[in-house]
Amino acid sequence: MITFLRKLRERLIPGSAVTKYLLYATGEILLVVVGILIALQINNWNQERQNRALEHSSLENLMEDLVIQREIIIEHLDYEEIMLARVDSSRWYLEAKIGNEELTNLLQLLTGRFTFVANKATFTNLGATGNIVLIENEELKNSIVRYYQLLDYVTSVVNNNNLFVIDSIFGEFVANNRIGFRLNTRGEIDENYRLDPEQQFTLIRQLAMRESNSESIILKCDELLEATDELIALVQAELDGF
Repeated sequence: MITFLRKLRERLIPGSAVTKYLLYATGEILLVVVGILIALQINNWNQERQNRALEHSSLENLMEDLVIQREIIIEHLDYEEIMLARVDSSRWYLEAKIGNEELTNLLQLLTGRFTFVANKATFTNLGATGNIVLIENEELKNSIVRYYQLLDYVTSVVNNNNLFVIDSIFGEFVANNRIGFRLNTRGEIDENYRLDPEQQFTLIRQLAMRESNSESIILKCDELLEATDELIALVQAELDGF
């Protein structure tokens, strides 16, 4: 029965008609495939264009963050240099070049500290959204990641040192008059009282610790400043290539 129907269909459709039908069907299929491929290519091209635009804007935002970070580092360096100068001025007391009240004022100023701020909004956003993968330059991408690892490290070291050295040790020493200054009958610092050798030794040790803290911060900030300048140059070079 099946053979009979097949033969009947072949008689009803001439050979030339079958060929034309097959060619037509094949052409339709090819047109559909080509259309799909073109659509995919256009979509890929649009997506690539959007990715490159997002990469460019991300690098521009990153550059702005780095410029601000550089200003923060320089401001912090300037602050610590002022602290070192105050430490040197405080040592004049040991040479009797300043009195008790002036030394007290200097010690009070030395209890101040500069909280280090990490300006990393763009990098945090890139990590949270996964858009950091859009940075095609692998060397630049790795440099960015390493830089912000260093930034986190410096931020942690500086602020922890401030909390431990300045607040817990030096600040407590000054606030509670551990050095042993005396007041006169008017409630003012007695300028006629001189610290004994043991008290002077305590002062020397405290000033050395305060000085060491600032010197340590300066070393870390100098290292970070150099890394910041290097990354700024890399990002600018990438932006210039767009």
